[in-house]
Amino acid sequence: IGGNMNANNIKKIKVLKNKYILFINGNEYPIDSYFYECLLPYNNKVLEVKDMLNVIAFSSCNEVISKLYKKIFAHELSTYEVKAKLKSKEISEEHINLVISFLKSEGHLKEEDFINHYKEIYQYKKGYKAFKIFLESKHISDYSINKALLSYNENEEYVYEYANKFIKSKTNSNKMIKAKLIASLTNKGFSNEVINKVIDKLEFDDDIINLKKEIVKYVKKYPDDKYKVISKLASKGYNVNKIKKVMEEGMYFEN
Repeated sequence: IGGNMNANNIKKIKVLKNKYILFINGNEYPIDSYFYECLLPYNNKVLEVKDMLNVIAFSSCNEVISKLYKKIFAHELSTYEVKAKLKSKEISEEHINLVISFLKSEGHLKEEDFINHYKEIYQYKKGYKAFKIFLESKHISDYSINKALLSYNENEEYVYEYANKFIKSKTNSNKMIKAKLIASLTNKGFSNEVINKVIDKLEFDDDIINLKKEIVKYVKKYPDDKYKVISKLASKGYNVNKIKKVMEEGMYFEN
């Protein structure tokens, strides 16, 4: 940067497809169209020191930052992610901080906007625990996370529909189906309160009816191995004594 204000005047502007090259102090500074429109440069415009520092910073980040604008403006990237992408291209910390600071001064990279964008997505099929983990991974502040979770609505209707499909797709005992369902919903980040509330509403098929169906299936598969059938059914969560009793009553094997 020149020692006086006149040293930082724009001698020439070259317009390319999605880029503008500013000629200042005998140097060329390529900048993207977004920053160009914010700076509003013109030939012979004298840049203040602050503006000149931003020109240098945006010029050094030009190739990287220009590819991020779409996601930045859609609130799809956190400050942490933008910094990480710039650092990966070995851009200096000083220039990164200047670019981030400028973007924030223009109303971008707000934690609240980022949270609201993803909250709408997460609330449909994920629980609040999953959303909390996601925000933490993006280095959102604890204050913003805690505030966001206070207004997070877990989609109980989705949980109920998911649970119904889940139990219909399983052939295990009701005890094991419930355990697997709870594990699945927990992995989706749902609270114990919502999980238990939904499970209380579900209608499970009669365990004995299911067991008889499973016995028939495994007897066909292992017609000469009673204990193999018992073992397979036990692995599905059925009580061994109940298995033996139903098998004896149905005379599936000769004693």
